[in-house]
Amino acid sequence: MINFEDYKSNYLYERADELKNHTKILCDYWGYDIPEDIACVVCGNYAVDCHHIEPRKQGSSSFKDYPENLAPLCREHHTKAEYDPRFNAFVKTKLLEKIIDKVENDGRI
Repeated sequence: MINFEDYKSNYLYERADELKNHTKILCDYWGYDIPEDIACVVCGNYAVDCHHIEPRKQGSSSFKDYPENLAPLCREHHTKAEYDPRFNAFVKTKLLEKIIDKVENDGRI
């Protein structure tokens, strides 16, 4: 019988190549092993999407893939952030509050 840690290690190894670069950046910054551990910055539910607060535009480079621009969101809030500029600004505020808390607790960015 395989234990959870072995399963998790194998799972992470197999999934590493599947993750998009911005998802890897998000996981690394927040210290998550797998994207399934990430909570929506708005409601705390499971985050299924990594939202670019400042959009990358189609075919653009990854220069917008930095933690202050990547908000983990549930599907409902991601859809709302994509279509509502005021809500997108609210998401940015929530994300920056979480980053400030992280810096205060960890003592580093």
